[in-house]
Amino acid sequence: IFDVLQNEGHDPVKAMEPFFQQLSHHTSVPVDQLRCIVLLFLGYPLGVVYHYGFHPDHTHIVLRHVFTTSIGLLFGLMCFGWVQMGILFSMTGVCYTMLLLVPTKMVHIYTIVFAMTFMSVAHIYQ
Repeated sequence: IFDVLQNEGHDPVKAMEPFFQQLSHHTSVPVDQLRCIVLLFLGYPLGVVYHYGFHPDHTHIVLRHVFTTSIGLLFGLMCFGWVQMGILFSMTGVCYTMLLLVPTKMVHIYTIVFAMTFMSVAHIYQ
């Protein structure tokens, strides 16, 4: 599905790339750092919207979770891209599966060894 989205032009990272390239040219800040800075500062007004617009007194908890999850996924996608988000979700899925299957006295050892090995290999590969 990721290849289909990227090939059809629906990739939010690529859609915002000209904006960040031009802003990077004017500010002399690298594009990846600029993306993180812009999204960091965009989080503040979204926090205000979340606080007042999705207050627990008049908003269902599922809607609050959908809002925060979708904003978090979009921010992660904008900062890191499809590949890194895939790496994140695959590592998280394996660690969660290990939490369910490995005995509780050993799970902390298995998950830290797996996570550190996985991240080290991913870092070396990239």
